[in-house]
Amino acid sequence: MLPRVAIAFLACRLHVASGLVKLLSGDSTWADLSALEHHFETEPLPTPLAPFVHALPPFVLAMMVLAVYALEIVLPLAAIVRRARIGVVAGLVALQLAIVLTGNFGFFNALSALLTLPLLDDAQLARGLARLRARFVVEREAPRGRAVSSVLAVALMLSGALDLYATVGGMLPEPIAAARASLSRLHLTSEYGPFGVMTTVRREIVLEVSDDGRVWTELSFPYKPGDPARGLPIVPLHMPRLDWMLWFAALGEPDDAPWILGLERALLDDRPAVRALLDAPPPIGRIRLVRAVRYRYRYARDGEHVWIRDEREPFGPTLTRR
Repeated sequence: MLPRVAIAFLACRLHVASGLVKLLSGDSTWADLSALEHHFETEPLPTPLAPFVHALPPFVLAMMVLAVYALEIVLPLAAIVRRARIGVVAGLVALQLAIVLTGNFGFFNALSALLTLPLLDDAQLARGLARLRARFVVEREAPRGRAVSSVLAVALMLSGALDLYATVGGMLPEPIAAARASLSRLHLTSEYGPFGVMTTVRREIVLEVSDDGRVWTELSFPYKPGDPARGLPIVPLHMPRLDWMLWFAALGEPDDAPWILGLERALLDDRPAVRALLDAPPPIGRIRLVRAVRYRYRYARDGEHVWIRDEREPFGPTLTRR
C-alpha cells in the first residue's frame, strides 16, 4: 500500500513542482502569460506541429499558460478525492500527450504519464483494464518485504516533501538541511522544475569542416535544427544526447562547453563512433579544419523553409589537423 502511495505522491510532486517553479521563478514571461509565445520556437527538439502552435494568437497561447498552471498545480491536489482521481489522471495524461505532440522529450512524458496510474485504486484500475479485456494476476507480497518497502516508501516521501519545500524557496533547519545534502548524493529524490526560466531566443551551434580553409561544409545532425529547409523530426521515446547537449551549449559561451573542442578533435581524427553521430558522413574526403559557428533561428513563414537563420558568429576557435 505505502509503496504505491509513494509513487502516487511522486506523480503529484512532479507536476506540482513543475508548475510552482514556473509561477515562483520570477521570470517575466511566465508572469505575463507570454511564455508559450517563445516555448514552441525555442524548445530543444520541436515536432512538425510546433510551428503551427507557435503561430496561434497570443491570447490563445496565454490561455494555454493558464491551463498549464491549472493542470500542474491545482489538478493534482484533487487526487485526495477518490471520485476525482480518474479525472486527475485523464487531465495529467492529456497534458503529457500535448507536450509530446509539440516537442520531442524522449521517454520523459511516457514515464510521467505512467506515474499517474497509481493515483487510481484497485477497483478503478480493474474497471479500466476490464474495458481493455486485459487479464492480470496480483501476487501478494510477503509480510517482511511489505514492511521493508513501506519503510522505504515513507523515507522517500519525506525526502521528496523536503525537495518540494526547497523548490518553493523554503528554508530548512540546519540539521535537516545537512542531512538532506548528504542524502542528495544518492540521487534518490531531487528538486524538479523544467523551463522555470523560459528561453526567448533560439540559437543553434553548427559545425563546419574544410580541407583547404576556403570552402566550408556544414555537418548535419539527425535531430537538431541545422539546414533551414529540413523538416522537423518525430523522435518517440528516444533521447538523442548529443543533439540535446548542443542545444544547451548554444545557450552559453564556448568556455561553458569545452567538450565541443573534444568533439571537433574527434572529427579531425576521423573516429567512426563520432561519425556515426552525424546524419550523414562528411561530404569531403579528409577533414583538415573544423569550426563551430552559432546562428539565431526563427520559424520561417515562406512555406518553403522551416527556419530562417541569421546573426552568425564564431563559437570557439578553428581547429586544424596536426
